[in-house]
Amino acid sequence: MPLRSVGAHLPSSICEPSPAGLFMLFFDEELVQSICDSTFSIYRGQIGEVRSSNGLGYDVVMSLSKNSLSQGYSLYIDNFYTSPQLLSDLFSNGVHTTGTLNVSRKGVPAVVSHLKKKFSHKSFSRGSGAYVRDGTCVYAVWRDTNCVAVMSNEHPRNSEETATRNDKRGGVTEKKEIPVPAIIYNYNSFMNGVDRSDQLFKYYNVLRQSRKYWKTLFFILLIKQLSTHTSFIKKFILEEN
Repeated sequence: MPLRSVGAHLPSSICEPSPAGLFMLFFDEELVQSICDSTFSIYRGQIGEVRSSNGLGYDVVMSLSKNSLSQGYSLYIDNFYTSPQLLSDLFSNGVHTTGTLNVSRKGVPAVVSHLKKKFSHKSFSRGSGAYVRDGTCVYAVWRDTNCVAVMSNEHPRNSEETATRNDKRGGVTEKKEIPVPAIIYNYNSFMNGVDRSDQLFKYYNVLRQSRKYWKTLFFILLIKQLSTHTSFIKKFILEEN
C-alpha cells in the first residue's frame, strides 16, 4: 500500500474556553480533505470518559488512529499530543509519527531540553541545531527565528533539506539558504494545509452559545468542510500553475 500522510492538529485557539462549550478534535487525511474522510471527536471533559495514565493527548491520538494502524501511514501532530510514550506505541503499531515537542514532557531526555536552551541563545545563527537518538525516536533541535524541538520515529538522524531565508546585513537584504532537518522540513510541508484550514475557520467563527447544541455542531462541521476544501483547492491550483 502506498505511503499516505495524515495530519492531526489542534488549533491553539481551541485550547481556550469556548462560549459554546465544545471542544472538537479532527484527524484529517491530507490527500482527500473532507469531513466525510475525517475522523473527529467531541471532547466532553470528564463526563463519561475513562482516561489512561498517559494523558488526554495520548488517548485522543490512539482512539482516532485505531483504524489506521499497520497501514503505512505517516502521522503529523503538534506538541499538545507529542510524547515519547505515544511515538513508541505508534511505532509498535506500524504508524510513523512526527511532531513538535514540549521538552518538559515526561520521558523526554534531559539533553534535549539542554540543547534547546543552548540553541535559543542569540549567539547561534539560523540553521544551527543538533540531533539526539533515543531508542526508536530521533529528536531534532533547530534554530530559525526561534528555536524549535521536534521528535520522530520515522526520519533518520542527520537527514537534511534546505530552506531560503532573508538575510539582512548593512541595510541590504539577500536570500540565503540554510540547512533544515528533514524532520522539520517534512513536518512544515504536511502541516501547512491544516494550519491554513484552521486560519480560514477562524474568519467564520461559529462558536456561539445555543439552546440546541447540535446547531453549533452542524455549523462547525460545515465551516470546517468549506475552509478545508478552500485551502486544498488553492494548493492544487498553485501546484498546477
